[in-house]
Amino acid sequence: MSDSAETKITSLVHGGAGLGQLPDGRTVFIPLSVPGDQVRYRIRKEYKRYAKAELEEVLRPSTHRFVPECKYFGVCGGCDWQMLSYSSQCEWKQRLLHQSLVHNLGDEAAATLDSFLPAASPSGYRCRAQLKCSNLQDCFLLGFYRLGTHRVVGVDSCLILHPLIDALLSPLQHLFNKTCYAAHVEQIDAAVDDSGCTRMSTRLVIHYTGIDVKEFASWLKTRVHEWDVAVLVSDRRPPKVHKNLRGSRRGSGRKLPSSERRLICVQGDAEFKLDIGVPALTLTCAPGHFTQVNLAQNRRLVELVVKLATANAETDEKSVGNTGNIIYDLYCGVGNFALPLSFCAAEVVGVEANSGAIAQARKNAELASITNARFVCADVAEFLTQSSTAGEFPPPTTVVLDPPRVGAKEVAAALPATGVGRIVYVSCDQQTLMRDLKILVAAGYELHYIRGLDMFPHTHHCEVVALLERSC
Repeated sequence: MSDSAETKITSLVHGGAGLGQLPDGRTVFIPLSVPGDQVRYRIRKEYKRYAKAELEEVLRPSTHRFVPECKYFGVCGGCDWQMLSYSSQCEWKQRLLHQSLVHNLGDEAAATLDSFLPAASPSGYRCRAQLKCSNLQDCFLLGFYRLGTHRVVGVDSCLILHPLIDALLSPLQHLFNKTCYAAHVEQIDAAVDDSGCTRMSTRLVIHYTGIDVKEFASWLKTRVHEWDVAVLVSDRRPPKVHKNLRGSRRGSGRKLPSSERRLICVQGDAEFKLDIGVPALTLTCAPGHFTQVNLAQNRRLVELVVKLATANAETDEKSVGNTGNIIYDLYCGVGNFALPLSFCAAEVVGVEANSGAIAQARKNAELASITNARFVCADVAEFLTQSSTAGEFPPPTTVVLDPPRVGAKEVAAALPATGVGRIVYVSCDQQTLMRDLKILVAAGYELHYIRGLDMFPHTHHCEVVALLERSC
């Protein structure tokens, strides 16, 4: 560990850190710092051209520095931008997105950037969270990982959690503290139904590693029966005590994927409902299915994606009932985009590798009486390669894709062969987005529109939606 040094922060960078300069002229990245701050830092890791450091002290605060509302900020790793006002957070997210476009695709691409779409409220927005747990010296901690570590910081309140989840933090800590079960509770997944007000609108999935899982579930039932919360236990015992569907024993060195873990219902229902906009449409989701953490912003995201995917190129108006539009929704999940898109297309084909999500998407389509949406459980890249030759599905006129943070490099390379004319790319990671956009641009597509949307206030993360069309 090196001695501390001082620098002035000149900018923010992708990843959320402040940018400073080492005494030898190299760049240093310092989390939790603000442009204009004079800071003291300590280097944690050095590289040939730059270093990563931790903030030790703000010697002279910037005029842009904001007093964080959360008492755990700087220790808890859940938020990294509370030292900025919310308006400044949005300004920096827009600025960094513009810089990415200029650097990767040039000024012409940057000219397609629309205004940033902030959240209606920067607090109380997170409707889904993984609450980390640890039991140290017979004291049960529930909260989030400490900044830059996997050590748990216990919290009794959280600025960004939905109020119904926030209200459970202290009761959950008291429930398990100094019990024989505490050491085996490794995580609690909390989620709030989109209504946020109906009975059992909050769901808890408690990840339990003890061998006495049935006894634990029975004990829970006697303790939470008065809570207006759905409670389930995820059996996380070592794989050697599980049997697969054929009855053979599993090796002890492999973790069970979430789809194979047994859920024990203590009370309430495992499923919960999500409203996703106009026309009124409700999706049902179960544990293990991906949903956005900010449900209010998700509705705005869906509205934007549907508009871009179905707009008439000449009028820029949404084409309701467009009989010629064949839309592929890649990484479709439970139908967050596919089902709203079905109202504006001849046919929608949703593709997703998670078999449980596909089964739920089909159920959601049936419940909504949607008959022009098909859902396929397959690796997305393999599906594109095979569908272009098999003839089972009509070729797409539009593709919507919302890949995980690693992006869709193979998919981007495969898309041109499908002949698709319009691509709407939704991303939560700008680095992989820019990489994939460059692949598509090199293959003959033009970037026509791009916009940032704040799905994650008080963090450096943002969602980005891009529209590309094939060059004439």
